[in-house]
Amino acid sequence: MTRRSGLLVPAPEAEPLVGALRARWDPTCAQGVPAHVTVLYPFVPAPRLDRAVEARVAEAVATVLPFRYALTDVGRFDGVLWLRPEPADGFRALTAALAEAFPQHPPYEGRHAEVVPHLTVADADDAPFAELEAQLRSVLPIEAEARVVRLMVEGEDGRWSTRTDFPLGGA
Repeated sequence: MTRRSGLLVPAPEAEPLVGALRARWDPTCAQGVPAHVTVLYPFVPAPRLDRAVEARVAEAVATVLPFRYALTDVGRFDGVLWLRPEPADGFRALTAALAEAFPQHPPYEGRHAEVVPHLTVADADDAPFAELEAQLRSVLPIEAEARVVRLMVEGEDGRWSTRTDFPLGGA
């Protein structure tokens, strides 16, 4: 198994409000992944991460200033319930900057024509989506600030951990 990595913007402001739902319905939560908006996944395989890769990430991330956003609405993909960040421009700018710096690692392996910034709450076909959606709407909006891009890596045991946080705007 090749250990994976990914780049995300953690959303600690959302944890108290969606953490219990994520723990029940999002398998990545049990694997150590915090509430977040993904900016580039999959990324460089974990064994190939080095200082040169990290320097390129830092350079790309430095082109985007920290920004405030709110999780304002609930959306669905097949089997996935998620929260929409608004405005989403900062997330799109981060994805674009990182995809340009690492063209061999397109977002979601190039499977989607458009990358939709989102915070996944449930990723399970058997989730009670209508009930979860109602619960989520009762806590929205969730105000947050993007300050860092986090490089997370998958361990041999399948759990994910933080390797490095890269400050936005080079701060």
